[in-house]
Amino acid sequence: MSEKQRDSRTSILKAAVVEFAMHGLSGTRMEHVAVRSGFNKALVYRYFGSREELFQKALEYKFDQQMSVAVAAPNDLGDALVYWFENASRDPRFVQLLQREALHDNAGEPLAHEEFRQHYYAAQLEDLQARRERGQLDPSLPLKPLLLLFTALISFPAFFPNLTRLICGTDPSIADDWKRLLRELATRLEPRRGAVEDAP
Repeated sequence: MSEKQRDSRTSILKAAVVEFAMHGLSGTRMEHVAVRSGFNKALVYRYFGSREELFQKALEYKFDQQMSVAVAAPNDLGDALVYWFENASRDPRFVQLLQREALHDNAGEPLAHEEFRQHYYAAQLEDLQARRERGQLDPSLPLKPLLLLFTALISFPAFFPNLTRLICGTDPSIADDWKRLLRELATRLEPRRGAVEDAP
């Protein structure tokens, strides 16, 4: 694939992310993706044979980006939670895309990019295990539920902006309060005195 083809394909994927995030799989039209990307509908179909394939590739595109983001996560747990929260806040389209996927009934079919995503979350669990070994996490805490908890905390305002606004208002200082809360949570999840020595 030539550089020009890669650029046009990427432009279409970026446009598709926006359209799918706004309208979901059933509400998105290929012609709207084409208009947003600046290319014609024929080219969109040439690169992506169907709306369903385009949705899959849009999710793959965003998860590939997320893996790059993960590599740069800070070593300190509090800093890492704030880093992920800021990333989710900067990229609400990715969060909305995941919401749209969750609302779409795939009748038990494999998720888009499922194997890669499993690898991505396995890497996140390995990261938590490494943090546990560095003394950042109480060894009695189960890692998988902990990853779910962290994922919920860092993404909730982006997942549910209306609920966040209703509860917290529109004061921009709420984001700083959320970051302070994440840092405090990280501190409280550190091993209790003697826990490291007593852990099996």
